[in-house]
Amino acid sequence: MRILGLDFGTWSIKAVEMESRWRRIEILDFHEVKMPLQLQEPVPMYQAALQQLLSSLPSHPDKIVTSLSSDKTALRFLRIPISSRKKVEAMYQFELEDGIPFKLEDSVVEHRISPDGKGSLVFAAVAPKRFVKSQLEWYQSVGADPDWLCFDGMGSINLFLATPQEKGSSAPVFGGVNVLCDIGHTKTTLAVLEGGNLSLFRTFGWGSFKITELLAETWSQALEDAEETKHKKVDLLADDFGGVGSETTEGITQILRQLVTDISHTVAAYRSATKKEITNLYITGGGSELRGLDSFLTQATGLNTIRFSPFAQNPVKEELKQRNAYRYTESWGRAQVFTRKSPFLFNFRKKELAKHTSLDDVGNVFKNPHLVKLLQFSAVFAVILFVHVTLATILASQQQKVAADGLSKVFQDTFRSVPQKVREGLINKPEDLRKFVDQKVKELDQKIELASKSHVAMGTLFKKVSAAFPSTIKVDVRVLELDDKRLLMKGTLYQGDLNQVIEALKASQYFTDLSQKDEAGKFEITGRVVGR
Repeated sequence: MRILGLDFGTWSIKAVEMESRWRRIEILDFHEVKMPLQLQEPVPMYQAALQQLLSSLPSHPDKIVTSLSSDKTALRFLRIPISSRKKVEAMYQFELEDGIPFKLEDSVVEHRISPDGKGSLVFAAVAPKRFVKSQLEWYQSVGADPDWLCFDGMGSINLFLATPQEKGSSAPVFGGVNVLCDIGHTKTTLAVLEGGNLSLFRTFGWGSFKITELLAETWSQALEDAEETKHKKVDLLADDFGGVGSETTEGITQILRQLVTDISHTVAAYRSATKKEITNLYITGGGSELRGLDSFLTQATGLNTIRFSPFAQNPVKEELKQRNAYRYTESWGRAQVFTRKSPFLFNFRKKELAKHTSLDDVGNVFKNPHLVKLLQFSAVFAVILFVHVTLATILASQQQKVAADGLSKVFQDTFRSVPQKVREGLINKPEDLRKFVDQKVKELDQKIELASKSHVAMGTLFKKVSAAFPSTIKVDVRVLELDDKRLLMKGTLYQGDLNQVIEALKASQYFTDLSQKDEAGKFEITGRVVGR
C-alpha cells in the first residue's frame, strides 16, 4: 500500500511517500513544491503546487494523510484519579464537556488514556463536525481528498516516539521528560513527553518567517531573496550573526526572544505543576534549520537542545539521504499512521465524515484461518473484484474517472511481474483483461484449495460477488467482508434495484439466507456462505 503524508505549509507543500508491506515500511521519496511567499490567491497556488507534486509520483497513492488545522481543534488534558481503563473510558467525556465551548454530540472526539502513576492521564482532541467538513471542502477544492485527518503536530510526535534516540539502538529511548519543538514557517508546536506519554501540547504563533520579513525590510530584498539569505548567511554562532549588521542582529535577537519566552514559560508552568525537570529540548521542522539555533536555545533556555532529524536513526535508502531536512518530520510521521504502529492514531475523518471510497478501494476482511497463510494473495482478491466490477460499468458516473485511474494503479501494483507494455495493452482491452484475470483466479483457486481443502476457493467467491451486479445498477461499495461463513456488503445505491443482486447471488448457489436493507440510499446486504 502506497501512502502519502502531506503537510500543507504556508509557502510549500511537503510530502513523504512510503510503502507499507509485509510489516515493513519503505521510504520511497521526499517531495516539496514551493509557492510564492506572499499568496494573493491561495487556492489556485495550492492547486497548482499539489498537482505538480502528485504528477511527480510514479503512481497515485492508495492513502493520503494530512491534518486538521490547529484553529479547528480543541486539545485537552484530563487527570483522572482512577487506574481502571474501563472506568476512565466511561467517565472522561463527562469531565471533558465542562472544558469545551461546544457540544460533544456535534463533534468528533479522539482520545488516548495513559497511566501517570496517580491514576490516568487522558489526552483528548475534539473537532466540531462543521469544522471538519469545511476543512475537507478546502482540501477538495485544491485537489486532495485525504483518507486520514490527524491533529496538527501529531506526525512529529509519532515519529519522535518511534525513532531510536541512541545510535545503534533498535528501540526508542524514553528516559526522563523531553520537550519536542516543531518550528515551522509561521507557527510552532511544543510537546512535553514523559517517557512515551504526551503530558502537554500547545501551538503558538512563532515562525522563522519573522526573520525573513526582517531581512527583507532592512536589506531591501524580495521575500524569496531574504529567505535564501536567512539560510545561507545568518549564523547565530558567528560574530554579528554572520555579518548581517548590528541593526539586523538586534532585530533577530528580539524575534528569537519571543520564541525563547514561549518555550521558557511552558517549561516553567510544567515544572511548577509536576515538580519534574526537563531532560532535553529537541527541535525539528523547517524553522529549526537556522544555523546555530540549537546552541542559541541551549544558552537562552538553559535546556540541553538537540536537533531531531529522523534521517539520523531511521533506515533510508542511500540515494535519499541527500534529502536530509528537518522540514519533513511532520509529513513523515503522518504517513506512518497506516502502519498502525504509531502511538497516536487520532483521525477526525470517521463515521459519516469518513471518505466514501469506490470499488478500487474496497476493504477486504479475510477471516478464513487458512487465508492467513496466504495473505500475499489479498491484493489479487482486490483486483479480481475491482476489475470485474469496473468492466461491468456499475460504478456511479461521478466515480468513472476515479475507477479508470484506480484500475491502472491497482493492476500495476498487483501484477508487478507483467511487463509495462503488456500491462497497458490488457488495461485497454477489456476482454483480454477479463481473460487474464480469470486465469489468475484459476491459479489462485488451485493454490488455496491445496491449503484449505475447501470446496469453493475464496477467489471464486469474490468473482461471484462482483459478477452479481448488472450494469443497470450503480453503487459505491464501502465495506466488503467475506469469510467461511458470512457475506457482508455496505455502501450507497445510486441507481437500480438491489433485488437483482440478491437473485444473482442466490443463483450462484454459493450464498444463502440473503437479505438486504435500503434506507435513504444506504444499503446493506448480508448472507451465509455455502460450500466452505
